[in-house]
Formats: sequence, structure tokens, C-alpha cells
Amino acid sequence: MPLTNWPPSSSLYPAWPPSELLASWFSTSDLRTLLFDLKKLGFTQSAPTSAETNTFFRNVRCDEDHAVVGRMLVSPDGTRRYPFAACNNAAHRQLLVLWPPDYCMGAGSGIE
Repeated sequence: MPLTNWPPSSSLYPAWPPSELLASWFSTSDLRTLLFDLKKLGFTQSAPTSAETNTFFRNVRCDEDHAVVGRMLVSPDGTRRYPFAACNNAAHRQLLVLWPPDYCMGAGSGIE
């Protein structure tokens, strides 16, 4: 089953990878490493505002049709907010990302 309402329209969020990385490509071995590397660079995370929830996460479902939880990655200067989502099913926990080729990172990718 395909993802529902993900990714959001690319005109709604900043380009990836974040300009603070000074790179045209960014990859890590796993979610834990991604979070560690971004935190070292000054990124933080927060819950989405009501407007962000409505814009990015309304009716989003993972590829197994589970509801998702939205999170925002916040740039070091606080001016850019990047939407991410995680499947809310305890046995599934997929991470949904903004960039292709795989918007859904697979079962277990959202565990963190």
C-alpha cells in the first residue's frame, strides 16, 4: 500500500539537505547517527505547531495505513523547520522523510 498524503508539497518546506550542512548530499548509517550528527551541528527538534500539523501531517498514513506522528527538525538559527513523520504503530515505527528515492525508510526506521 502506498503512503497517503506524504511527502507534502515540496513548495511548503525548505530544500534538503539543510544549507547549514554546506553539502549537496547528506547520508548517515541510521537514525541514531543522523540525530547525533544534526544535534552536533546545532539542529533541534520540536512538536509541530497547529498550522504545521494542518499543512504537513493532516491525514498522513504510512505504507501499512497506520497514523503518523509529526516532528519538526529546526535549523540552528531557528528560521527553517523541516517536517518528518514516524508511523505511530508500536510494532511498525517507520520514519517518513522528505527526500526521494524512498520517502518511507522501512519498518523499524522510526525507532528512536
